[in-house]
Amino acid sequence: MSLKLIVKSLAWRRVTRRYPYEPHPVPEDFRGKVEFDPDACMGCGACANVCPPNAIEVIERPGEGVRVIKLFIGRCIFCGRCEENCPVAAVRQTDEFELASRSREDLEVLLKHVLAVDGEGHVMEYTERELAEAMELLATFEDRELVRKLGEYARMCRSCRVREGVNSIVKSLRPGLGGGEG
Repeated sequence: MSLKLIVKSLAWRRVTRRYPYEPHPVPEDFRGKVEFDPDACMGCGACANVCPPNAIEVIERPGEGVRVIKLFIGRCIFCGRCEENCPVAAVRQTDEFELASRSREDLEVLLKHVLAVDGEGHVMEYTERELAEAMELLATFEDRELVRKLGEYARMCRSCRVREGVNSIVKSLRPGLGGGEG
């Protein structure tokens, strides 16, 4: 190394940061740790459907009447698809990038959602928040009869909806059972 280069390098300012003693600024569009807003999340599982590394998992526990959304941050590739596809903006990526941990449990986030129950006490396949969101959306439609009918079906479990559908088909095909012609 020449003396000229040494003298020139003394005039240069520092090019490294004193990290971790000074915070490291992140770019404006940085995609860091994924966070859920438990108050906004309705438990639909849209985030899990689009997660390429399956870092978000939906665990159905109908016997307990809950649906669990589980995020394993250790598997996340920070692609941002969960944030883009959440219908209620309950998922967001933060600026946090220091995610090292000594235990696996520190990297797991669990959200529990209560599953809706129909009038007969059957557990439905969607959460109470999903049902409330659907009913709010239905209220914006102008056709009141359609809204009433869809509201009735929305408050039934899958087996009750199937039974109701089969019964209406049978009534329409058999004269004298209250439906059809005859």
